[in-house]
Amino acid sequence: MENDNIQVRVKQLSEDNFQDTLRMRRYLHQWPELSEQEYKTVDYICKELQSINVEYECLLNNTAVVAYVRGNKFVDDKCIAIRADIDALPIIEQNEVCYKSKNNGVMHACGHDVHTANLLATIKILHSIKNEFSG
Repeated sequence: MENDNIQVRVKQLSEDNFQDTLRMRRYLHQWPELSEQEYKTVDYICKELQSINVEYECLLNNTAVVAYVRGNKFVDDKCIAIRADIDALPIIEQNEVCYKSKNNGVMHACGHDVHTANLLATIKILHSIKNEFSG
């Protein structure tokens, strides 16, 4: 029964965070960076994590981030890892959308903007229910 309650909460939190997830995705789509050049992307991710007080560290010359959400229910050694790529491709975006790439010749045509926004939303949700799980 307890897992059902968490599933219901996560579903509701996902719906509640939809507009914020969309905001993050559109920002990331507008500012794509090529592999090993994701400095502004990492800075953006870190600011999002700081805004909810999630512990993190930057790696690979500040082109990668690892965030830590620890459940408080009880202490155990369980751990899950969830990852998202953050790099973009050297492609000229031809879409005409309000969040079109502002970095000429670089585009998130690969979906990594969606991956990153969804992972940030997942981190926010998990952080908000950290008292309901362990690990």
